[in-house]
Amino acid sequence: MRILFSFILIIVLLSSCQQTNHTEISLNPPTEITAPNVENTETSEQQNPSSQDNVEQNQDPIKQQLANMTLKQKIGQLFVVGFDGLKPNHKIKTLIQEYQVGGIILFSRNIKTSEQLLQLTNDLKQLNQTNQVPLFISVDEEGGRVSRLPDNATKFPSNLFIGGKDDPTLTPHIGFTIGTELSAHGFNMDFAPVIDIFSNPNNVVIGDRAYGKTPEIVEKHGLQFMSGLQKSNIIPVVKHFPGHGDTLVDSHKGLPVVNKTIEELKTLELRPFQQAIQEGADVVMAAHIQYPNIDKSGKPSSLSNVLITELLRNEMDFEGVVITDDMEMGAIKKHYGSGEAAVNAIQAGVDLLLYSHQYDLQVEAIQTIENALNLGDITEQQLNESVERILRLKEKYGLSDQILDVEGLDVVGSEEHQAIRDKLLY
Repeated sequence: MRILFSFILIIVLLSSCQQTNHTEISLNPPTEITAPNVENTETSEQQNPSSQDNVEQNQDPIKQQLANMTLKQKIGQLFVVGFDGLKPNHKIKTLIQEYQVGGIILFSRNIKTSEQLLQLTNDLKQLNQTNQVPLFISVDEEGGRVSRLPDNATKFPSNLFIGGKDDPTLTPHIGFTIGTELSAHGFNMDFAPVIDIFSNPNNVVIGDRAYGKTPEIVEKHGLQFMSGLQKSNIIPVVKHFPGHGDTLVDSHKGLPVVNKTIEELKTLELRPFQQAIQEGADVVMAAHIQYPNIDKSGKPSSLSNVLITELLRNEMDFEGVVITDDMEMGAIKKHYGSGEAAVNAIQAGVDLLLYSHQYDLQVEAIQTIENALNLGDITEQQLNESVERILRLKEKYGLSDQILDVEGLDVVGSEEHQAIRDKLLY
Protein backbone atom coordinates (compact mmCIF):
# COMPACT_ATOMS: atom_id res chain seq x y z
CA MET A 1 0.00 0.00 0.00
CA ARG A 2 2.84 2.33 0.92
CA ILE A 3 4.53 1.42 -2.36
CA LEU A 4 1.34 2.37 -4.31
CA PHE A 5 0.98 5.68 -2.46
CA SER A 6 4.60 6.58 -3.13
CA PHE A 7 4.16 5.79 -6.81
CA ILE A 8 1.08 8.06 -7.07
CA LEU A 9 2.90 10.90 -5.24
CA ILE A 10 5.83 10.72 -7.66
CA ILE A 11 3.44 10.93 -10.66
CA VAL A 12 1.66 14.02 -9.21
CA LEU A 13 4.96 15.83 -8.56
CA LEU A 14 6.20 15.13 -12.07
CA SER A 15 2.96 16.37 -13.57
CA SER A 16 3.15 19.63 -11.58
CA CYS A 17 6.67 20.31 -12.82
CA GLN A 18 5.63 19.79 -16.44
CA GLN A 19 2.71 22.24 -16.13
CA THR A 20 4.95 24.85 -14.58
CA ASN A 21 7.56 24.52 -17.31
CA HIS A 22 4.85 24.75 -20.01
CA THR A 23 3.47 27.95 -18.54
CA GLU A 24 6.86 29.60 -18.37
CA ILE A 25 7.64 28.79 -21.99
CA SER A 26 4.30 30.05 -23.35
CA LEU A 27 4.38 33.47 -21.61
CA ASN A 28 5.40 36.39 -23.76
CA PRO A 29 7.38 39.32 -22.35
CA PRO A 30 4.98 41.77 -20.69
CA THR A 31 3.61 44.44 -23.05
CA GLU A 32 4.16 48.05 -21.91
CA ILE A 33 0.84 49.80 -21.49
CA THR A 34 0.85 53.61 -21.53
CA ALA A 35 -1.84 56.24 -21.23
CA PRO A 36 -3.30 57.66 -24.49
CA ASN A 37 -1.10 60.40 -25.92
CA VAL A 38 -3.13 63.31 -27.38
CA GLU A 39 -0.14 64.68 -29.25
CA ASN A 40 0.55 61.34 -30.89
CA THR A 41 -3.10 61.08 -31.93
CA GLU A 42 -3.01 64.50 -33.61
CA THR A 43 0.22 63.64 -35.39
CA SER A 44 -1.36 60.45 -36.69
CA GLU A 45 -4.35 62.38 -38.07
CA GLN A 46 -2.06 64.91 -39.73
CA GLN A 47 -0.07 62.11 -41.35
CA ASN A 48 -3.30 60.53 -42.60
CA PRO A 49 -5.53 63.44 -43.71
CA SER A 50 -7.76 61.10 -45.70
CA SER A 51 -9.54 60.13 -42.46
CA GLN A 52 -10.49 63.76 -41.89
CA ASP A 53 -11.49 64.08 -45.56
CA ASN A 54 -13.79 61.07 -45.18
CA VAL A 55 -15.48 62.70 -42.18
CA GLU A 56 -16.00 65.92 -44.16
CA GLN A 57 -17.41 63.98 -47.12
CA ASN A 58 -19.90 62.22 -44.88
CA GLN A 59 -21.01 65.54 -43.41
CA ASP A 60 -20.95 67.57 -46.65
CA PRO A 61 -23.17 66.26 -49.51
CA ILE A 62 -21.25 68.29 -52.10
CA LYS A 63 -17.92 66.77 -51.08
CA GLN A 64 -19.57 63.36 -51.08
CA GLN A 65 -20.96 63.98 -54.57
CA LEU A 66 -17.54 65.14 -55.75
CA ALA A 67 -15.87 62.03 -54.33
CA ASN A 68 -18.31 59.81 -56.22
CA MET A 69 -17.73 61.49 -59.60
CA THR A 70 -15.48 59.98 -62.24
CA LEU A 71 -12.62 61.92 -63.81
CA LYS A 72 -14.63 62.20 -67.04
CA GLN A 73 -17.63 63.65 -65.20
CA LYS A 74 -15.46 66.20 -63.43
CA ILE A 75 -13.79 67.34 -66.65
CA GLY A 76 -17.18 67.71 -68.32
CA GLN A 77 -18.32 70.12 -65.61
CA LEU A 78 -15.61 72.57 -66.67
CA PHE A 79 -17.27 73.24 -70.04
CA VAL A 80 -20.11 75.44 -71.27
CA VAL A 81 -20.69 74.80 -74.98
CA GLY A 82 -22.81 76.06 -77.86
CA PHE A 83 -24.21 74.52 -81.05
CA ASP A 84 -26.14 75.43 -84.20
CA GLY A 85 -29.86 74.97 -84.78
CA LEU A 86 -33.29 75.39 -83.27
CA LYS A 87 -33.27 71.78 -82.04
CA PRO A 88 -30.59 69.62 -80.42
CA ASN A 89 -28.33 68.12 -83.05
CA HIS A 90 -26.09 65.06 -82.88
CA LYS A 91 -23.09 67.11 -81.74
CA ILE A 92 -24.76 68.63 -78.70
CA LYS A 93 -26.30 65.27 -77.82
CA THR A 94 -22.79 63.77 -77.80
CA LEU A 95 -21.38 66.62 -75.72
CA ILE A 96 -24.14 66.22 -73.13
CA GLN A 97 -24.46 62.44 -72.98
CA GLU A 98 -20.91 61.26 -73.70
CA TYR A 99 -18.75 64.14 -72.46
CA GLN A 100 -21.26 65.22 -69.77
CA VAL A 101 -20.59 68.95 -70.17
CA GLY A 102 -21.58 71.28 -67.36
CA GLY A 103 -23.56 73.80 -69.36
CA ILE A 104 -24.99 75.13 -72.63
CA ILE A 105 -24.98 78.62 -74.12
CA LEU A 106 -27.70 79.65 -76.58
CA PHE A 107 -27.53 82.43 -79.18
CA SER A 108 -29.94 84.02 -81.65
CA ARG A 109 -29.15 81.13 -84.00
CA ASN A 110 -30.94 78.84 -81.51
CA ILE A 111 -33.95 81.06 -80.83
CA LYS A 112 -37.06 81.87 -82.87
CA THR A 113 -40.17 81.95 -80.69
CA SER A 114 -40.87 81.57 -76.98
CA GLU A 115 -42.55 78.20 -77.49
CA GLN A 116 -39.69 76.89 -79.62
CA LEU A 117 -37.10 78.17 -77.11
CA LEU A 118 -38.84 76.52 -74.17
CA GLN A 119 -39.06 73.26 -76.11
CA LEU A 120 -35.33 73.51 -76.84
CA THR A 121 -34.30 74.07 -73.21
CA ASN A 122 -36.62 71.23 -72.14
CA ASP A 123 -35.06 68.96 -74.75
CA LEU A 124 -31.56 69.81 -73.51
CA LYS A 125 -32.59 69.02 -69.94
CA GLN A 126 -34.13 65.77 -71.10
CA LEU A 127 -30.85 64.78 -72.77
CA ASN A 128 -29.10 65.37 -69.45
CA GLN A 129 -31.46 63.18 -67.39
CA THR A 130 -28.94 60.33 -67.13
CA ASN A 131 -26.27 62.66 -65.68
CA GLN A 132 -26.10 63.35 -61.97
CA VAL A 133 -25.44 67.12 -62.26
CA PRO A 134 -27.96 69.55 -63.82
CA LEU A 135 -26.95 71.84 -66.69
CA PHE A 136 -26.18 75.52 -66.70
CA ILE A 137 -28.42 76.86 -69.48
CA SER A 138 -26.99 80.27 -70.25
CA VAL A 139 -27.39 83.25 -72.55
CA ASP A 140 -26.18 86.81 -73.16
CA GLU A 141 -29.17 88.92 -72.21
CA GLU A 142 -27.79 92.34 -71.31
CA GLY A 143 -30.56 94.45 -72.79
CA GLY A 144 -30.02 97.01 -75.53
CA ARG A 145 -28.17 95.67 -78.57
CA VAL A 146 -27.17 92.43 -76.85
CA SER A 147 -30.49 90.62 -76.49
CA ARG A 148 -31.28 87.04 -77.47
CA LEU A 149 -34.83 86.53 -76.21
CA PRO A 150 -37.68 86.31 -78.77
CA ASP A 151 -39.41 89.44 -80.05
CA ASN A 152 -42.36 89.06 -77.67
CA ALA A 153 -40.08 89.41 -74.62
CA THR A 154 -39.83 92.73 -72.79
CA LYS A 155 -37.08 94.73 -74.48
CA PHE A 156 -35.08 97.33 -72.59
CA PRO A 157 -32.86 100.12 -73.92
CA SER A 158 -29.08 100.10 -73.59
CA ASN A 159 -27.29 100.10 -70.27
CA LEU A 160 -25.83 103.51 -71.13
CA PHE A 161 -29.38 104.84 -71.44
CA ILE A 162 -30.29 103.26 -68.07
CA GLY A 163 -27.21 104.76 -66.44
CA GLY A 164 -28.06 108.13 -67.96
CA LYS A 165 -31.53 108.01 -66.40
CA ASP A 166 -29.79 107.27 -63.10
CA ASP A 167 -32.80 105.85 -61.27
CA PRO A 168 -31.27 103.18 -58.99
CA THR A 169 -34.69 102.23 -57.65
CA LEU A 170 -35.74 101.09 -61.12
CA THR A 171 -32.62 99.14 -62.17
CA PRO A 172 -33.18 96.13 -59.86
CA HIS A 173 -36.70 95.80 -61.33
CA ILE A 174 -35.14 95.67 -64.80
CA GLY A 175 -32.84 92.87 -63.66
CA PHE A 176 -35.72 91.02 -62.02
CA THR A 177 -37.93 91.39 -65.11
CA ILE A 178 -35.27 90.08 -67.46
CA GLY A 179 -34.46 87.30 -65.01
CA THR A 180 -38.10 86.25 -64.69
CA GLU A 181 -38.51 86.02 -68.46
CA LEU A 182 -35.24 84.10 -68.79
CA SER A 183 -36.41 81.65 -66.14
CA ALA A 184 -39.74 81.15 -67.90
CA HIS A 185 -37.83 80.08 -71.02
CA GLY A 186 -35.73 77.57 -69.06
CA PHE A 187 -32.53 79.57 -68.52
CA ASN A 188 -30.69 79.67 -65.20
CA MET A 189 -27.61 81.79 -66.02
CA ASP A 190 -27.21 85.21 -67.66
CA PHE A 191 -23.89 86.60 -68.87
CA ALA A 192 -24.74 90.01 -67.45
CA PRO A 193 -24.36 92.64 -66.10
CA VAL A 194 -21.57 94.41 -67.96
CA ILE A 195 -19.63 96.31 -65.30
CA ASP A 196 -16.96 97.69 -67.61
CA ILE A 197 -16.45 101.45 -67.50
CA PHE A 198 -16.88 103.25 -70.82
CA SER A 199 -13.67 105.23 -70.32
CA ASN A 200 -12.47 105.20 -73.93
CA PRO A 201 -14.90 106.89 -76.35
CA ASN A 202 -13.33 104.99 -79.26
CA ASN A 203 -14.19 101.63 -77.72
CA VAL A 204 -16.68 99.99 -80.08
CA VAL A 205 -16.95 96.56 -78.43
CA ILE A 206 -18.29 97.99 -75.14
CA GLY A 207 -19.75 101.40 -75.95
CA ASP A 208 -23.38 101.63 -74.85
CA ARG A 209 -23.23 98.20 -73.22
CA ALA A 210 -21.65 99.97 -70.22
CA TYR A 211 -23.76 101.84 -67.67
CA GLY A 212 -21.53 104.87 -67.77
CA LYS A 213 -18.15 106.53 -67.83
CA THR A 214 -17.48 106.56 -64.09
CA PRO A 215 -17.10 103.73 -61.57
CA GLU A 216 -19.83 105.26 -59.40
CA ILE A 217 -22.51 105.01 -62.12
CA VAL A 218 -21.39 101.53 -63.16
CA GLU A 219 -21.38 100.24 -59.59
CA LYS A 220 -24.75 101.77 -58.77
CA HIS A 221 -26.64 100.31 -61.73
CA GLY A 222 -24.61 97.21 -62.57
CA LEU A 223 -24.87 95.83 -59.06
CA GLN A 224 -28.59 96.67 -58.79
CA PHE A 225 -29.14 94.73 -62.01
CA MET A 226 -27.11 91.85 -60.53
CA SER A 227 -29.31 91.91 -57.44
CA GLY A 228 -32.47 91.78 -59.58
CA LEU A 229 -31.21 88.72 -61.45
CA GLN A 230 -30.36 86.98 -58.19
CA LYS A 231 -33.84 87.62 -56.81
CA SER A 232 -35.32 86.01 -59.92
CA ASN A 233 -33.08 82.99 -59.23
CA ILE A 234 -30.94 83.59 -62.31
CA ILE A 235 -27.17 83.33 -61.84
CA PRO A 236 -25.58 86.66 -62.84
CA VAL A 237 -22.14 86.75 -64.46
CA VAL A 238 -20.34 90.08 -64.02
CA LYS A 239 -18.04 90.89 -66.93
CA HIS A 240 -15.43 91.51 -68.40
CA PHE A 241 -12.70 91.24 -65.74
CA PRO A 242 -10.46 93.14 -65.22
CA GLY A 243 -12.23 95.70 -67.41
CA HIS A 244 -12.87 96.02 -71.15
CA GLY A 245 -13.77 99.70 -71.23
CA ASP A 246 -10.40 101.10 -72.27
CA THR A 247 -9.68 98.86 -75.25
CA LEU A 248 -9.59 99.68 -78.95
CA VAL A 249 -9.34 96.19 -80.43
CA ASP A 250 -12.47 94.03 -80.46
CA SER A 251 -11.46 90.78 -78.74
CA HIS A 252 -13.85 88.89 -81.03
CA LYS A 253 -11.38 89.71 -83.81
CA GLY A 254 -7.99 90.20 -82.18
CA LEU A 255 -6.12 90.52 -78.88
CA PRO A 256 -6.49 93.92 -77.16
CA VAL A 257 -3.43 95.25 -75.34
CA VAL A 258 -3.72 97.60 -72.35
CA ASN A 259 -0.50 99.06 -70.94
CA LYS A 260 -1.84 99.84 -67.47
CA THR A 261 -0.37 98.70 -64.17
CA ILE A 262 -2.37 97.03 -61.39
CA GLU A 263 -2.27 100.31 -59.45
CA GLU A 264 -3.86 102.10 -62.41
CA LEU A 265 -6.54 99.41 -62.76
CA LYS A 266 -7.36 99.78 -59.07
CA THR A 267 -8.19 103.45 -59.49
CA LEU A 268 -10.82 102.76 -62.18
CA GLU A 269 -11.54 99.40 -63.84
CA LEU A 270 -11.31 97.15 -60.78
CA ARG A 271 -13.57 99.22 -58.55
CA PRO A 272 -16.92 97.84 -59.82
CA PHE A 273 -15.58 94.28 -59.65
CA GLN A 274 -14.35 94.71 -56.09
CA GLN A 275 -17.73 96.14 -55.10
CA ALA A 276 -19.54 93.30 -56.86
CA ILE A 277 -17.48 90.75 -54.94
CA GLN A 278 -18.32 92.46 -51.65
CA GLU A 279 -22.01 92.37 -52.56
CA GLY A 280 -22.08 88.67 -53.36
CA ALA A 281 -21.16 88.18 -57.01
CA ASP A 282 -21.39 84.49 -57.89
CA VAL A 283 -19.51 84.38 -61.20
CA VAL A 284 -16.89 86.60 -62.85
CA MET A 285 -16.15 86.41 -66.57
CA ALA A 286 -12.49 86.90 -67.53
CA ALA A 287 -11.77 88.96 -70.64
CA HIS A 288 -9.17 88.21 -73.28
CA ILE A 289 -6.94 91.27 -72.80
CA GLN A 290 -3.15 91.40 -72.64
CA TYR A 291 -1.53 93.46 -69.86
CA PRO A 292 2.25 93.47 -70.56
CA ASN A 293 3.00 95.64 -67.51
CA ILE A 294 1.20 93.22 -65.20
CA ASP A 295 1.90 89.74 -66.60
CA LYS A 296 5.30 89.55 -68.29
CA SER A 297 4.42 86.17 -69.82
CA GLY A 298 2.25 87.90 -72.40
CA LYS A 299 -0.77 85.74 -71.59
CA PRO A 300 -4.17 87.44 -71.82
CA SER A 301 -6.06 87.95 -68.57
CA SER A 302 -8.25 84.87 -69.11
CA LEU A 303 -5.13 82.66 -69.16
CA SER A 304 -3.07 84.60 -66.61
CA ASN A 305 -2.26 83.22 -63.17
CA VAL A 306 -1.16 86.72 -62.15
CA LEU A 307 -4.58 88.22 -62.94
CA ILE A 308 -6.88 85.32 -62.04
CA THR A 309 -5.26 83.68 -59.02
CA GLU A 310 -2.98 86.35 -57.59
CA LEU A 311 -5.22 89.38 -58.22
CA LEU A 312 -8.84 88.22 -58.47
CA ARG A 313 -8.75 85.32 -56.02
CA ASN A 314 -6.00 86.18 -53.53
CA GLU A 315 -5.97 89.97 -53.45
CA MET A 316 -9.60 90.75 -54.27
CA ASP A 317 -10.80 87.72 -52.27
CA PHE A 318 -13.16 86.27 -54.86
CA GLU A 319 -14.22 82.75 -53.88
CA GLY A 320 -16.84 82.14 -56.56
CA VAL A 321 -16.71 80.69 -60.07
CA VAL A 322 -14.51 82.20 -62.79
CA ILE A 323 -15.53 81.65 -66.41
CA THR A 324 -13.67 82.68 -69.55
CA ASP A 325 -15.10 84.76 -72.33
CA ASP A 326 -15.62 82.67 -75.47
CA MET A 327 -12.42 80.72 -76.10
CA GLU A 328 -13.12 80.69 -79.84
CA MET A 329 -12.76 84.47 -80.17
CA GLY A 330 -9.97 85.87 -82.30
CA ALA A 331 -8.05 87.08 -79.23
CA ILE A 332 -7.41 83.43 -78.31
CA LYS A 333 -7.82 81.54 -81.57
CA LYS A 334 -5.14 83.54 -83.38
CA HIS A 335 -2.52 82.86 -80.70
CA TYR A 336 -3.35 79.52 -79.07
CA GLY A 337 -4.62 76.09 -79.95
CA SER A 338 -7.98 75.15 -78.47
CA GLY A 339 -6.59 72.60 -76.04
CA GLU A 340 -3.54 74.68 -75.19
CA ALA A 341 -5.73 77.63 -74.24
CA ALA A 342 -7.99 75.43 -72.11
CA VAL A 343 -5.06 74.06 -70.11
CA ASN A 344 -3.59 77.53 -69.62
CA ALA A 345 -6.92 78.85 -68.35
CA ILE A 346 -7.38 76.06 -65.79
CA GLN A 347 -3.77 76.46 -64.64
CA ALA A 348 -4.44 80.18 -64.20
CA GLY A 349 -7.32 79.48 -61.79
CA VAL A 350 -10.35 79.52 -64.12
CA ASP A 351 -13.23 77.12 -63.36
CA LEU A 352 -15.47 77.23 -66.45
CA LEU A 353 -14.40 77.26 -70.10
CA LEU A 354 -16.75 78.78 -72.66
CA TYR A 355 -16.62 77.22 -76.15
CA SER A 356 -19.54 78.58 -78.12
CA HIS A 357 -19.30 77.28 -81.66
CA GLN A 358 -17.13 74.52 -83.14
CA TYR A 359 -17.62 70.91 -82.10
CA ASP A 360 -14.08 69.86 -83.04
CA LEU A 361 -12.56 72.61 -80.89
CA GLN A 362 -14.84 71.71 -77.99
CA VAL A 363 -13.83 68.04 -78.11
CA GLU A 364 -10.15 68.95 -78.57
CA ALA A 365 -10.25 71.11 -75.44
CA ILE A 366 -11.97 68.41 -73.37
CA GLN A 367 -9.50 65.73 -74.45
CA THR A 368 -6.50 68.01 -73.88
CA ILE A 369 -7.64 68.74 -70.33
CA GLU A 370 -7.84 64.98 -69.71
CA ASN A 371 -4.33 64.48 -71.11
CA ALA A 372 -3.01 67.35 -68.97
CA LEU A 373 -4.44 65.69 -65.87
CA ASN A 374 -2.88 62.35 -66.76
CA LEU A 375 0.50 64.06 -67.30
CA GLY A 376 0.27 66.10 -64.11
CA ASP A 377 0.19 69.46 -65.90
CA ILE A 378 -3.11 70.05 -64.08
CA THR A 379 -3.40 68.53 -60.61
CA GLU A 380 -6.44 66.62 -59.40
CA GLN A 381 -6.63 69.09 -56.52
CA GLN A 382 -7.04 71.96 -59.01
CA LEU A 383 -9.76 70.02 -60.81
CA ASN A 384 -11.59 69.18 -57.58
CA GLU A 385 -11.49 72.78 -56.35
CA SER A 386 -13.06 74.04 -59.57
CA VAL A 387 -15.70 71.33 -59.74
CA GLU A 388 -16.61 71.87 -56.09
CA ARG A 389 -17.17 75.59 -56.76
CA ILE A 390 -19.37 74.70 -59.75
CA LEU A 391 -21.40 72.15 -57.77
CA ARG A 392 -21.92 74.59 -54.90
CA LEU A 393 -23.13 77.27 -57.31
CA LYS A 394 -25.63 74.87 -58.88
CA GLU A 395 -26.83 73.84 -55.44
CA LYS A 396 -27.15 77.47 -54.26
CA TYR A 397 -29.55 78.29 -57.10
CA GLY A 398 -31.37 74.98 -56.89
CA LEU A 399 -30.61 74.01 -60.48
CA SER A 400 -32.49 71.03 -61.82
CA ASP A 401 -33.35 69.45 -65.14
CA GLN A 402 -37.05 69.70 -64.42
CA ILE A 403 -39.18 70.13 -67.55
CA LEU A 404 -41.10 73.44 -67.59
CA ASP A 405 -44.68 73.93 -68.70
CA VAL A 406 -45.62 76.30 -71.51
CA GLU A 407 -48.06 78.07 -69.20
CA GLY A 408 -45.08 79.70 -67.49
CA LEU A 409 -44.51 81.76 -70.63
CA ASP A 410 -47.53 83.95 -69.76
CA VAL A 411 -45.19 86.25 -67.84
CA VAL A 412 -43.11 87.00 -70.95
CA GLY A 413 -43.90 90.48 -72.27
CA SER A 414 -46.67 90.89 -69.68
CA GLU A 415 -48.32 94.25 -69.00
CA GLU A 416 -46.56 94.45 -65.66
CA HIS A 417 -43.18 94.01 -67.33
CA GLN A 418 -44.02 96.47 -70.09
CA ALA A 419 -44.94 99.01 -67.42
CA ILE A 420 -41.45 98.77 -65.95
CA ARG A 421 -39.93 99.40 -69.37
CA ASP A 422 -42.32 102.30 -70.01
CA LYS A 423 -41.45 103.88 -66.67
CA LEU A 424 -37.82 103.90 -67.81
CA LEU A 425 -38.57 105.33 -71.24
CA TYR A 426 -41.05 108.09 -70.38
